[in-house]
Amino acid sequence: YSIAYTSRGCVRTCGFCLSPETKVLMKDFTAKKIEEIKVGDRVIGLGKRKVKEKTKYKFKESLVLGVISKKSMAYKIKLENNQEVVCSGNHGWLTDRGWSYTTGKMSGKGQRPYLTTNRRIRSIGEIYDYKETKEFMEGYVCGIFKGDGTIKINRPNNPRKVDFPYIRLALADGEALERTKKYLTELDLKNLGERVFYNPKKSTHRKISGIYTQRWDNYHKINEIIKIKDNLEFKRGFVSGFFDAEGSNSGGVRIHNTNKDLISYCCECLSAFGFRYVVEDSRKCQSVRLIGGNLIRFFHIFNPAISRKWKIIGGVQKGKLKVKSIEEVGETEMYDIETSTENYIAEGLISHNCMVPKLEPDF
Repeated sequence: YSIAYTSRGCVRTCGFCLSPETKVLMKDFTAKKIEEIKVGDRVIGLGKRKVKEKTKYKFKESLVLGVISKKSMAYKIKLENNQEVVCSGNHGWLTDRGWSYTTGKMSGKGQRPYLTTNRRIRSIGEIYDYKETKEFMEGYVCGIFKGDGTIKINRPNNPRKVDFPYIRLALADGEALERTKKYLTELDLKNLGERVFYNPKKSTHRKISGIYTQRWDNYHKINEIIKIKDNLEFKRGFVSGFFDAEGSNSGGVRIHNTNKDLISYCCECLSAFGFRYVVEDSRKCQSVRLIGGNLIRFFHIFNPAISRKWKIIGGVQKGKLKVKSIEEVGETEMYDIETSTENYIAEGLISHNCMVPKLEPDF
């Protein structure tokens, strides 16, 4: 839909609005300020269905149908974890008692469900605004090479017997390979070669692209890069790369490996970001399995490269944040969006959207 309402042209008076700086969770699990969102963008929302006369919610992709801005009286909601969000008094939130407005009255004119310090807003956790720092890049390269790469010294079978290094990463998913190549280039590894690994004699053998190098300077640099570090951004990058190399998302997030030390470090990284997990043993390897309904938050924080693993499975997490205070902060410019699911995730909280009149599509 091509029409975006502005403060002068908005035909609604509902006032379901948020401050321009409010971060909204997008389809690719990145965060974008609500003032930067355009019609046609895709965000993560909630679908709903009836189960035994009860409404159940499930995460799903949601299309942005309208964008609205207008001046409105603003209120600051402060939560028990000191997280803050600025919105209008009419803005709706999914709480432990259903949908509630930000402000309201117990009786008389203006009576409606509203937030109090006894209410808890449904939450997936705080929305982070992470960047691709050098430490994150090093952690990603470490995770993907320790999971699926080759770093070794070869000794050829010839009279000279001159050792030479061999570094290779071959992956079926081009997204992870492109990200790794980009990071290695930015980390000053030079002259990376590319080739396709394929055995035409085997009908089941598929083509796999790879990058490689046989330079000694690259060998020394990459060994320095993949040293385990006690740094939060490095740990975030490690989980991202390790999941791209060894992870799966079929019925839940799992990361598999035969090296118990790597599994132990992966658990340490997950714990650093507050994730719950269990370690499962099999005859061939160990697996770290995420528990506690943290799927959306996992992809948002660690941002792995392989999009086919971005499956939004399961219902809404049970996380709820108690309202600590609500205070008026004055009139200011506010924004809202209309989505196909009639909701979206703002600052990690389940938020209602404005109901823009249905428009005729321009396609």
